Amino acid sequence: MKFQQWLSQFFFHFVRLLITLLILSALLGLAYWRMNHLYQSGSLAKEEPAPISSPLAKDVKSGEQIQLDLGEDADIQKVAQALLDQGLIQDKASFIQIAADQGLYAYFSGGSYDIPKDAKVQDLLEILTKPKLEALKDTEVVLPAGASVQQVADILFQQQLITSKYSFVKEAQNMGMADKFQAGKHIVNPPIKVADLIQDLCKQEEVQP
Repeated sequence: MKFQQWLSQFFFHFVRLLITLLILSALLGLAYWRMNHLYQSGSLAKEEPAPISSPLAKDVKSGEQIQLDLGEDADIQKVAQALLDQGLIQDKASFIQIAADQGLYAYFSGGSYDIPKDAKVQDLLEILTKPKLEALKDTEVVLPAGASVQQVADILFQQQLITSKYSFVKEAQNMGMADKFQAGKHIVNPPIKVADLIQDLCKQEEVQP
């Protein structure tokens, strides 16, 4: 009887030991597989070639330029449309408004320009107004005694200091200064907004002949 109990206990412990060994073997096998997998993944990552620049990045060249032909004469509307057609701006109205806000509305010059493809709006304004601004630097405006606002507008239009006589007259009337222009010589330094130009021409401290 004792032998049978001993034998039963022996088989019980033997089976339990066998199960434990099987579990340990499975865990060791799993750990080995995991380590081997990580090692292979690390090797592949090291051997992976460096990323190649996309074709789009290669096509965009630093300093690439677009030729813009504005003909002999260029007003703000024509300039804005040409820039839009070439993809240099996205919105005509915004470009025109920025030019007006900076007093550059009247100073665009015709001709052919090489424009950087990545030029910002401020760059475009400087490039396209530079020729006329340089030509108009220290412009002398002579107003006769008793000149009407229409006559002043004619003089300024002939000297290319304004692009619209009607707009100039309207602005002077809105400011209440249509009859306040001072006779004599005035020095104008573009760029200058229409309102500022009117105020300058209405000052009494004009340059004497």
